[in-house]
Amino acid sequence: MPEWKCEACDYENEGGEECEACGEAKPVDERYVGYKVGLVTECKEIPKTQKLKEIVVDIGGESVKVVTNAPNVKEGLLTVIATVGATVEIDGEPTEVKKTTVGGKPSNGMVCNGPMLGWTGGDAKQAVTIPEGTPLGSAPPPTRPRGI
Repeated sequence: MPEWKCEACDYENEGGEECEACGEAKPVDERYVGYKVGLVTECKEIPKTQKLKEIVVDIGGESVKVVTNAPNVKEGLLTVIATVGATVEIDGEPTEVKKTTVGGKPSNGMVCNGPMLGWTGGDAKQAVTIPEGTPLGSAPPPTRPRGI
């Protein structure tokens, strides 16, 4: 079953970020502008805080520092980061992600949970987990991946 249809040539693609027939880039779902799949490359607890972690995430050729309280975040996790300027939904309200300081550390994005991505299922306190092999820097899948 095709994953996406190319807008340029109508070819039905099985996956990938470019059309297999013409090379056109896969269209980005507008709700995920500024959201990027990333790999947590560093993770350390922030002393004297309640469960906060400072992480470094490779989002495809760029690394960003983010502060999170998601308990499942650890080095090696493939997750989704809402970068500075992206709009996330928190408690039903659209909110722009801004550079901020949390626990005395700079945070240049936000680790996403399932509800922030519009996914059903999953825990709102946990960072989403993305399947291995998903390209760093790509947009998140439109629905929660199964079996991970």
